[in-house]
Amino acid sequence: MSLRRAAAVAGLAVCASCIYTADSSLPAHIRTVRIGAIANRSGYPGLDARLAAELARAFHVDGTLRPVASGGDAVLAVSVVAVRRGVVQEDVYDDVVTGRVVVTASVSLEDRSSGKNLLDRTVVSSAETQPAAGLYRLRRGETETEARASAVSELAWNIVRRVVEVW
Repeated sequence: MSLRRAAAVAGLAVCASCIYTADSSLPAHIRTVRIGAIANRSGYPGLDARLAAELARAFHVDGTLRPVASGGDAVLAVSVVAVRRGVVQEDVYDDVVTGRVVVTASVSLEDRSSGKNLLDRTVVSSAETQPAAGLYRLRRGETETEARASAVSELAWNIVRRVVEVW
C-alpha cells in the first residue's frame, strides 16, 4: 500500500510540474517580448542575471510569446523586491531541518505599439504554484543557495504565466 501511495505522489508531482497554458488574452499583435530591465533590490547578488536567463528559457518553452533581444511587441520590466527565508520544520533541538526561500518581484509589461501598461507593478511570487519550489532539507545536504535558484526558476515560470494568462 505504501508503494502505491509513493507512486501516486510521484505521479502527481510529475503532473504538477507540467506547464499548460490557456489561450492568451494578450492583444493579437503581441507575439514577441523583450526582457527589459531587471532590477535586483533583494540584497542577493546575481539574482537579476539568473532571473533574466530563466525568463528567456520559460518564454521559449511556453511558446506563447517569443523572447527577443531588441525591439519586441511588448517589454517586460521586473524588479526583484524580496527574498524571504523561513523555517518549515525544526528538530527537537530547534535546529532547522527544512527551510523555504520565497522570491518576490514586481512586474510590468508595456505594449510598445500603444504605450499602455498591460501589467503595472504586479506582485508575483515563487510560492504561487509549486509548493516544493524553494524548499531545502539540510539533512539531505541541500543548501539555501540551491533553494534560491529553484525559487528564481519558479518565479520566472510564474511571471510567464501571469503575462500570458487569461485576464
